[in-house]
Amino acid sequence: MKRIKNLGLAVFTALALTAVLGVAGASASEFTSESYPSTLTSSPSTHTLKFNIGNMECEAPSLEGSLAAQSTTISPTAKDNTCTFFGAQPLKMNGCKFFYRPAAEKSAGVFEGKIDIGPSNCGPIQIGTTKSLCLVSISPKSSFNATYENTGAGKTRAVKVTTQMEGLKYTQANGSCENGTFENGSWSGSWTIKGSNGLWLEKGATNEQTQSGINVGGSPPKFISASYPRTIVGQKIKGASQKLGFPYGSLECTTMKFNSSISGATAQLEVAPEYSGCTWVGIVASVNMNGCSYSFNLEAVGPPYAGNLGIACPAGKTIEIVANPSGTVKCTATIGAQTTNAGGLAFTNEPESAVKLTLGVSGIKYHQQEGAGSGHCTGTGDFTNGTYTGSSLLTGV
Repeated sequence: MKRIKNLGLAVFTALALTAVLGVAGASASEFTSESYPSTLTSSPSTHTLKFNIGNMECEAPSLEGSLAAQSTTISPTAKDNTCTFFGAQPLKMNGCKFFYRPAAEKSAGVFEGKIDIGPSNCGPIQIGTTKSLCLVSISPKSSFNATYENTGAGKTRAVKVTTQMEGLKYTQANGSCENGTFENGSWSGSWTIKGSNGLWLEKGATNEQTQSGINVGGSPPKFISASYPRTIVGQKIKGASQKLGFPYGSLECTTMKFNSSISGATAQLEVAPEYSGCTWVGIVASVNMNGCSYSFNLEAVGPPYAGNLGIACPAGKTIEIVANPSGTVKCTATIGAQTTNAGGLAFTNEPESAVKLTLGVSGIKYHQQEGAGSGHCTGTGDFTNGTYTGSSLLTGV
């Protein structure tokens, strides 16, 4: 199982994307290929751009990217190109991309959706140069209407995206045009986006989903968000409890938190747990993950959606739970890498684009070591009767 990496970077990137992308609609659909990874490209096309200085015809920024798994959003690199505007002028993307977000299917193979220009700190996109008669600079902006249409067959399948982006914010500079900032620009045209293993859209989850939210949907079911990367946090539901159960008794903590992130639709969440404020049968206890992590693995069952819990650890490491009041170790339990019982997790989509996780994990393998004194552990040895019960709410940030 892959380990969690660069969670802090994912948090920063997700917040930046949320700022530019705003709120998505219902029924996100998924870009799909016959196999992965699938290299993304686009066919040449001509777009029309309109500004105060006048209209121009531009070669559409060509697209290059890769689809690693089904995804509700793609944002391939958009390459520089040229426009016909007082002669041939360069069109420079300056780090900006188009975020393609299909939504509900409105007729067979045809989907409504959105396009965003982002991220928020990119660009601006520029047409012309400081030496041309007019330099137009286009700012990032979100939620332009678009139509997505499946075309072709087999590996030649592609998605045609057509848009007329109204209300572009832009500036005009240099002496031959009206200098200033305006919000009346438009950009119309289409891309035909292809995959090396075919590319098409499939219907996705049909529940409402905010841009920063998460849900479970699709067939087979996957964790999805309206944009990626998405940072996910799981916290105890107020008034509910989570317990790790052993014959010695249950471990309970004031904080039981799950941290994860996804870069696309996935059937597996890789999770970094946090535990603090713990007691074990009323005795102060500590939980040291020692680099171990969890995975929440969706099974092809639902809704409500079933799953299982996986535990991964570095070589020679285990999760260590120690009851140690006043520095005296009374009991120790260590939990190593394993996959627990099928159906031990249940996922339910909740309002506000969140997912309720119910834990009913049994058969956890562990080693228990009796400490100082007597009557604090039910014996030293290896056991297979550990449990993890309770609930948590998974939300996107």
